[in-house]
Amino acid sequence: MTSISSDFQSRIVVPPSLSMSALVGSSDEYLRTIENSFPRVELHVRGNEINLLGPADEVKLANQLFSELITVLRTGQSLSVETVERSVGMLRSESEIRPSSLLTADILTSRGKSIRPKTVNQKAYVDAIDKHTVVFGIGPAGSGKSTLAGEIARAFAGTYDIEVIHLDELYNGWDDALSEELFLRITQLIVAQRAGKATDLAIYDWSAAAFSGSREVKAVQLLIIEGVGSSNQLLHANLTTSIWLDIDQNIGLVRVLERDGNLFG
Repeated sequence: MTSISSDFQSRIVVPPSLSMSALVGSSDEYLRTIENSFPRVELHVRGNEINLLGPADEVKLANQLFSELITVLRTGQSLSVETVERSVGMLRSESEIRPSSLLTADILTSRGKSIRPKTVNQKAYVDAIDKHTVVFGIGPAGSGKSTLAGEIARAFAGTYDIEVIHLDELYNGWDDALSEELFLRITQLIVAQRAGKATDLAIYDWSAAAFSGSREVKAVQLLIIEGVGSSNQLLHANLTTSIWLDIDQNIGLVRVLERDGNLFG
């Protein structure tokens, strides 16, 4: 059995207006996630009080985590295991952005639906889209590039003229996906956008393994280009803003298999 240092203790009193089950989970799943994230800290819950015991630095960090989660609950939002894990990650990375400020930020609201970033990089992505005309979204498969770009485009519909370009529509198959020809086409697209001109883009048909048909991209106020390779060095001269979205490798794999599993059968 591992011995836990008890040189520091802290007591957290949860406001009576908040449900303890909302904070620790209906089956204590959030509490278990916190315990797993702080193995050197003893956590004892009694009524609306939480007592922490362990090394000073870890107790202080756990205390800060509970404070952030309570702040989130006070806004009327609910927690999840993912929310708790992301909050722990942000605190341990010493990010300048508080988890509660990120998780409660209503970046966009459209038809009653709020869009909120889940990570620091996603917030940077959204902020960049708000400030710039051409934005590139890059990152590994399953990191949320397409989903976030699509949600933002839908939320801004009616306010701005927007086009979202998914690079998997432009790749020349897997073997020649990131070719100089691809980057030349993207550069031509951006030059045309800045000149206020429409562009015809040849679209790749993955089922036929060949380019088939084209898509007209009108001159718009906001152009979002997302996909692997969108921040290649050959495009740097035309980049307005480039945002990298990251994700845990295992979570990304699960998302890819859920989305494209039929292609691997």
